[in-house]
Amino acid sequence: MLDYLIRRLASTIPVLLAVAAFVFLFVHLLPGDPARLVAGPDASPQDIAAVRADMGLDRPLPMQFLLPFLSSVFVPAATMPVAVRWFTAHQPFTPVVESLRALLTGSPVGSTGYAALAWCAAIALVGYVWSRAAFRRGTR
Repeated sequence: MLDYLIRRLASTIPVLLAVAAFVFLFVHLLPGDPARLVAGPDASPQDIAAVRADMGLDRPLPMQFLLPFLSSVFVPAATMPVAVRWFTAHQPFTPVVESLRALLTGSPVGSTGYAALAWCAAIALVGYVWSRAAFRRGTR
């Protein structure tokens, strides 16, 4: 049963990556410029270029696709484009990474330390409850 579950979970990873890549490419193949839509109809070319840079649309397509999945491990969330920053800031591992980065560089941890501890406790609690339920099912 566990072998079957592991195989099924492992098979979902390529499917999720394929769906994410399909949606990403579909959005980029649609006509129109998202930066022009965000900047507004009366925006100057400099404003559109600034919005494009802020949203990360001036980066190569592979980087636009991979950056949200890499989280803030390599790049602090505050320096990411606006389109990616929200997604990255709300991942569970971002506070953990930010806290570790602050501890290793000697800068103040701030409130991210509490958020990191809360995420770690929540993940540990879910893992504990899940393993207890799996153990009860296995011993009956």
